[in-house]
Amino acid sequence: QCVARLDVAMFNAILREIDDEIPIDPVPDPISDLKVFPIPARKASFGAGAQLKNAIGNWSRWLTDLFGVDDNHDARENENDGDGNDERHETSFKSFHLLNALSDLMMLSKDMLLSRTIQKEVLPAFSTQLIKRVLDSFVPDEFCPEPIPDVVLEALESEDPLEVGEECATNIPCIVAPPVYLPPSAVSLAGIIS
Repeated sequence: QCVARLDVAMFNAILREIDDEIPIDPVPDPISDLKVFPIPARKASFGAGAQLKNAIGNWSRWLTDLFGVDDNHDARENENDGDGNDERHETSFKSFHLLNALSDLMMLSKDMLLSRTIQKEVLPAFSTQLIKRVLDSFVPDEFCPEPIPDVVLEALESEDPLEVGEECATNIPCIVAPPVYLPPSAVSLAGIIS
């Protein structure tokens, strides 16, 4: 849950509109110091996407090494959980889900966004309006020196903004899921107390 909240907080802060803007809602967007970002805020580029993907990989390896957190850990536990415990609230865990999708979007060949099918397959976490918002801040760099073709922006503009999936982020700031507390079982408490 902490990693998911950090993912949302970093995502919201990277895409925040103005450099010195103080976060309006400190729950989903608590980060105000630009020095903590792995990439420049509000400047999407292919190089920034690669840099973000590299940072996420390092963070994920660190979580695995330090805490044993694995991207498929919860999914395997749920498959092996034969006691009928329905208190699990997540069936799978992917570290830095939003930041991974953001880095994928930055590195994606922009003409591929003309296909709605590719958008849904490669970027299922983002609505078209959020994709357009990221592309509006896109700057060419040495890895992708061409600007975004106008036809891509026009195609995104013409898509229906109401056609979004259930798990799709549509606005900034993204809403952070409230923490879920699962108390220890009575058996484990009895073992600790005795």
